[in-house]
Amino acid sequence: MLIWRGYGFLTIILAGISFVLVELVVGKEFYNTHNWVHMVGYIIAGVLCYFVGKDLNKNKDKIYVDKESGKEVIVRNSHSFIFIKMEYWGFIFPIVGIINLFMGK
Repeated sequence: MLIWRGYGFLTIILAGISFVLVELVVGKEFYNTHNWVHMVGYIIAGVLCYFVGKDLNKNKDKIYVDKESGKEVIVRNSHSFIFIKMEYWGFIFPIVGIINLFMGK
């Protein structure tokens, strides 16, 4: 089960786009036979997630005032995937890529 908040689903979409892009550039056979090429896909996915997540999770807080109690309620932006903020996936994807590089085929 995949869990996301806000535009956190873009994490998987950006990762998919980066892997497809790398495969299109290098060719299917080269992509399937050279494990290090996958690392490039993970790095691209990480960079995309970092910058898109950083932009989406900027402080665009909205403050609402409850008329009955007079208390302020702050609503913050939160775009996350599997309870992890989107920009943190920018660091997770390259780590997964390194693990895949050494533990893969």
